[in-house]
Amino acid sequence: MSEHRLHEQVAHPAGRREGSGRLLQTTLDCRHARESRRAEAVRTGVDAQAL
Repeated sequence: MSEHRLHEQVAHPAGRREGSGRLLQTTLDCRHARESRRAEAVRTGVDAQAL
């Protein structure tokens, strides 16, 4: 499956406000928040390589 097709398969449901779209968006929001917290903790280049 191409990157474009994969994006299309995920982006359409994520744009919906009900059902799977809401669940997918919530999951992505949680993952983004977790990764943001990890990035904020990075102080040195060594820390960045550990991510």
